[in-house]
Amino acid sequence: SIQNPIIFSGTLTQKKGIYELVKAVVAILETGINTTLIVNGKDTINHSTGLSVKQELLQIIPEAFQKNIIFNGHITRDELLDQYKLSKVAVFPSFAEAFAMAPMEAMLVGVPTIYSDTCSGSELIADKINGLLINPKSIESIVSSIKYMINNPDEAKIMGEKGRESIIRNFSKEIMISKTLEFYENIRSSYKNR
Repeated sequence: SIQNPIIFSGTLTQKKGIYELVKAVVAILETGINTTLIVNGKDTINHSTGLSVKQELLQIIPEAFQKNIIFNGHITRDELLDQYKLSKVAVFPSFAEAFAMAPMEAMLVGVPTIYSDTCSGSELIADKINGLLINPKSIESIVSSIKYMINNPDEAKIMGEKGRESIIRNFSKEIMISKTLEFYENIRSSYKNR
């Protein structure tokens, strides 16, 4: 059976931080912590090399750890949600993102979530409260956050629960509808009062 599963979901591109994540997981495996990275998302071509991102990632994974990193390709949303339920942590080390749905979905399931401190990360996660924020350029930052979640299951579980609560509180359909209506009402009234 898979020990300490870590989930990544997203298209395999440089801007999603997948190269850094794979290097971080290899570093964790080298310290003797048994874990498995499960990579979900469609492969792309790295145009500067002509190779697929998956091919390049496979080249940086030592032979001994090839079995610890699973590439699933594209999977259905239901399959992903099932994986989240069984995982120790979900990691999204993106360099660029508008407002990412993937970390929100992981948080909604209650998975302890690690997300970039760049892009919309700090709007979604209060560091060490409802998840962890990382510097996606720093492999060490990714390594220490994943290790923290694996080595502190009670704290991780609390972060997961708080993450779920914050998504329900701030992003449920009802909340989004009322915030949107309020936004348009404010525009309308400020236009009327000109």
